[in-house]
Amino acid sequence: MVVVSLLASVQGPVVPPTDVPTSASPEEPSESPSAGTSEGRPSPEEIAEGFKALAQAEGLTTYDDMPDFYPCFGQHLYDSDVSDESLRLVVAGQDPLASERESAGQAIIDATLACDPHP
Repeated sequence: MVVVSLLASVQGPVVPPTDVPTSASPEEPSESPSAGTSEGRPSPEEIAEGFKALAQAEGLTTYDDMPDFYPCFGQHLYDSDVSDESLRLVVAGQDPLASERESAGQAIIDATLACDPHP
């Protein structure tokens, strides 16, 4: 997936998952949309939780010991120019709209660099 690849490329190599249950990762992002985000912009918390679940499912654990990273990341993307629809897609584990792939990728890179205390 483009989004997790971008996140991983900013922070360095990705550690392959070891004992990550396959059923846990799809459930996490689907819990957030139950808060009524089928329309409108996902909340910063929903964005943070969605990205955390996606990153962990892909074996990206670099930010697990940084409790402020994902909330900061979610707020940064929430405040970005990425459309509501692209944010909903990304939080659901899909790629952003094709027309926004480049700008969404840049927003993810910017959020990662802004929120990682050790870039």
